[in-house]
Amino acid sequence: MIRLETSQRRLNCGAAVERKTAKLKMRRDSLTLVLRRAFVPLGVIVAIMISLARAHAADHDTNKHDADKTETAVKITESIDRTTTKVLEPIVLTLAVVAPVDSEIDFHDAPETLGAFQVVGVTDSPGLPLLGDANRGQRRWTRRLVLETLQVGEQEIPSIEVTYTAGDSAASKPRVLRTQPMTIQVESVLTGDDQPHAFRPMKDKMVVPPPQKSSRSIAGILTIAVLGLGLLAIVIRLQFRKRATASAVALQRLSALDARRNSSEFDPKWSYVELAGIARDFVISRDGMNPLVMTTDEVIRYITTECSISADLQTPLVELLLQADQFKFAPHRSDGAEMAEKVKHAERLVRELIDRLPTASSKPSLDGKHVSSNKEGN
Repeated sequence: MIRLETSQRRLNCGAAVERKTAKLKMRRDSLTLVLRRAFVPLGVIVAIMISLARAHAADHDTNKHDADKTETAVKITESIDRTTTKVLEPIVLTLAVVAPVDSEIDFHDAPETLGAFQVVGVTDSPGLPLLGDANRGQRRWTRRLVLETLQVGEQEIPSIEVTYTAGDSAASKPRVLRTQPMTIQVESVLTGDDQPHAFRPMKDKMVVPPPQKSSRSIAGILTIAVLGLGLLAIVIRLQFRKRATASAVALQRLSALDARRNSSEFDPKWSYVELAGIARDFVISRDGMNPLVMTTDEVIRYITTECSISADLQTPLVELLLQADQFKFAPHRSDGAEMAEKVKHAERLVRELIDRLPTASSKPSLDGKHVSSNKEGN
């Protein structure tokens, strides 16, 4: 009995262990199935992410290759027509950009100065296609700058920036090209080897002999002095002669008027006007003045205020001058006998003036007597 019970217990324990083992196996299988179902989408996501990463890396490598290719295809060159110039002598700086056809080149606005150089002229040329199969699809953009400077010595043209955009895509970013600085030797217009810090030796002093006074120079000075005094005496003499001959000139004009009296050209009205002119010129020129630059009003003002002519001559002289102006500038109607009488009266007045005012060195007073002109001036 005891053995049977013991065997039965062993059998029961073995069955219980088998049942537990079966349950654990079922749980493991279930967990494995769950894990498999969960890791399938995760694997897909990981695979997709790995594929995207590989594609992005390939695209980046492609863009980098294209950028390097574009930068290689775009080139800028600079050249100068000469490396030695003179002050204010223009030089030409040429910038040339070679790039693909679909590139956009921007030279920017030209500056006013480049280092020590003034920019005095700018010329831009559009993109022109290049010849040859090797340059197919390439164009050249050109800018020419005319430069001048006042500085002397070794001067530098600094680097210049040019912006370009590769392709016609809106996402393309502008890139910058830069030229290399260039050195120009500027010479002075006075000497070709002028150096501002290297002074040339001074020339030896020149000995100037002192001027020697000779008898010839003294004789020349005396000759010039004598000639000057002679010319002064001639001028003074001519001046006094001009004043002294005022009456002679008036008498000559009266004689000429008398000679025309019996000719067909004699006109009483214009003879009266001419007599007034003779009287006017005589009175003014005897005092050293020019009657040609004075108006009738100025002559009358001088006669009535400054010239010491007696009243019996002053009044008829003023009337003669006023009436002569009326005859010149206004129509006048009178018979021949009346006009002839006026001419005779005017001629008597002129001759009386010449007789009573004979020279320029004396002037009649109000009572008809002569007084010294120096006294009048005092």
